[in-house]
Amino acid sequence: MTVLTEELEKRYKSIFKCGVTVFSVCSAVWLALSVTLLLLSKNGDYTPYMAADMVLSVAYGWYAVWYFTNPFRDTGKIIKLLAKMRSSLCYTEMGKVLCVEPITKDGVTLFKVKILGKTGERELDLLPEYGNYLSVGESYVFKTRANVVVNAEAAYEE
Repeated sequence: MTVLTEELEKRYKSIFKCGVTVFSVCSAVWLALSVTLLLLSKNGDYTPYMAADMVLSVAYGWYAVWYFTNPFRDTGKIIKLLAKMRSSLCYTEMGKVLCVEPITKDGVTLFKVKILGKTGERELDLLPEYGNYLSVGESYVFKTRANVVVNAEAAYEE
């Protein structure tokens, strides 16, 4: 298992950019529809136009709240983690996997990998894409950056 941080960072940046584009298009559509409903309401009975604009605005408001509290924030935090990994030093250690558990760290869902190495018990983080790769009880040679596993190869003890 090898984690290519540059490729992951590019992928998450493109997801981030696509999300911002979709949000911008939705904002433009909402603005155009609101202005259209405002202009149509000048002829006599404005109640249905006003009600439609209120429903549309509430729906857009909830979409904006959801977007900025979920995908925008989460993708931004993963990009920051990957940038931190790219700029940190690489550390290599051999150890036996004791357990693999899902955790949330700095707003990013990861897997916590407890290993027993030569220096004692240690906790490493693993990106969610690679959560099913490691087997409990097996020995691996781990390469980490910013305490996140970027490479794990099976170690054969002789």
